Amino acid sequence: MNDWTVLQMSLSASVLIFVIAVIRLFGINKLSKTTFRIFWGVALCRLLVPFSVPSPLSVYNAVDGVSGRFWLEARRATQPVEPIVNSSAQVAASVPVQREAMMQATDRLTSIVPLAIWLTGAVVLAAYFVVTHWRNLKEYRTALPIHDRFLQQWLAEHPLRRTIRIRQSDKIASPLTYGIWRPVILLPKSLDYTDHARLRLILIHELIHIKRFDTLAKWLLAAALCVHWFNPLVWVMYILASRDIELSCDEAVVRTFGERAKSAYALTLIGMAEAGSGWAISHNHFSKNPLEERIVAIMKFKKANFWGVILSFALVALTGAAFATSATETKSLGLFESAFAEDGDASRYVGHIHEVTEETASVTEPDYGIAIRSTLFTDRRAYAVIGLTGNVPEHFGVSGRIVYADSDQTVYELEGSIREIGSEDGVRHVLYSADIAPVGTGRDAKAAVAAGDHFLKFNSLWDHEGTRLELTVRLAGREHVLATTVTNVFTEAIVIRPDAAHDDGDYYDTVALKPALLKMSGTSKKTHEVGWVGPHFKITIVLAGGKQIHIGYDTRGLVYDEGYSTAGSQGYNERTGEFFAMLDFRGWELDLKRVKAIIVDGVTYRVSG
Repeated sequence: MNDWTVLQMSLSASVLIFVIAVIRLFGINKLSKTTFRIFWGVALCRLLVPFSVPSPLSVYNAVDGVSGRFWLEARRATQPVEPIVNSSAQVAASVPVQREAMMQATDRLTSIVPLAIWLTGAVVLAAYFVVTHWRNLKEYRTALPIHDRFLQQWLAEHPLRRTIRIRQSDKIASPLTYGIWRPVILLPKSLDYTDHARLRLILIHELIHIKRFDTLAKWLLAAALCVHWFNPLVWVMYILASRDIELSCDEAVVRTFGERAKSAYALTLIGMAEAGSGWAISHNHFSKNPLEERIVAIMKFKKANFWGVILSFALVALTGAAFATSATETKSLGLFESAFAEDGDASRYVGHIHEVTEETASVTEPDYGIAIRSTLFTDRRAYAVIGLTGNVPEHFGVSGRIVYADSDQTVYELEGSIREIGSEDGVRHVLYSADIAPVGTGRDAKAAVAAGDHFLKFNSLWDHEGTRLELTVRLAGREHVLATTVTNVFTEAIVIRPDAAHDDGDYYDTVALKPALLKMSGTSKKTHEVGWVGPHFKITIVLAGGKQIHIGYDTRGLVYDEGYSTAGSQGYNERTGEFFAMLDFRGWELDLKRVKAIIVDGVTYRVSG
């Protein structure tokens, strides 16, 4: 496991722990205590098992599509980011090489430091548990065997595949059990061994701990705490789960002896109470804090009925299915596989494949049928799998465009091609893939981009979700127009939600940074009698290694660092007050993975994800 895997496990388990804690808060005296033992067992699995089981009931199915859209996010930082490397252009020719080396070294350092911190914390906490266990074990092994007829008879009446030993010690104040494979019930020397009724309650309590492998459970809780020591919710889980182990054991004792034994058992707990440490993982105390919670639970105990048991296990099952599982991978690249054969990370597109169901996306003729089966949209490309049935001619043509949903106005022309990608259940499939091009710039978008036409490079389908993809299929002297919605566009972006960033009444609530574009959008609270001129802003992009790029817009117009030129455009809706300000990067692009922070008007947002 690496630190990133641990973090993912910890975050997903945190949601589950929080849900269990809420259920416990309201249901601790209404549900069987065994319910919570199972709950914590599920949480333990999520914390210690480095993979998860996909489930259609998982709550993460609801956010799976959203999480795939923005693979980077920015969060507000409390401290500004200071430059490490001077970004002045007046340097010797060797400086860029040195700077790059420094950046790479910094990147390696920033990846090693979190891992080192995590390992240090885990080792220190594990050492604490092991040393504590070793010290306790040294004391316990000084205990002496007990030669008592009642105890020998009790052992004979309660056989177990693991041999149980009973010893006594003058170093403890209340009974406890230690050992997993060779369990020992340790009784205090001061215990009244003639009070057989009380002694029987104590022994059954410890026997239940042994049968349930509660010592092993506490070791697993400690292991989870060592791995996830940085997560406060795991500490909460450790405390609550340790309590519930005792509560469940108490419940089993009362169930064994009947409800008439509740008072006697509660009095036994009070008589044997001690301020035991919650950190003792090597054993299970007969009595430990919080005593009041245990007494209340014992006195409120009621034998569970059939429907109560069913409800408890249903609650565990539904909670586990919803919060302990991962989102299902219901889709695969499938027929799109060939389109991304050269993409080493093609799996990132999976969540963006859209299965088309609109009636406008298909045409049925007496002798053939044509339908758009699925689509996938990225910033600057459109893909569509077209299914063909019947007697479709071998050779046919497809052209396309993107149009506004409420009109026939073309947003983008498409310059693309088709190729056959296979047959399935009598359906021929062809893949249409195309580059987008603004209207009037020509059909050869790919060639224009390759030739350095940066204007084409900056155009994105991201801002045009909800428009229509229209494909015109020409075959056998006939034309058919198939239409479907442009949706779930895959994009790479860093998105910031500024805290009420404004410029004299113009409030921008979203800053989106893409490899070749910076777009700011928001609303204006002002009335513009002459015309809208847009907000003033100052942006600093901080890269790995400390390099900074400054761009902005003020009364002088666009302001940017030497060598990082931009071209600006903006728009304003007088009716709604919505506006955008967009900066196109001219002749340069950003590697978003190297962006460490973005400073918006003096407020720093650190990038993570």
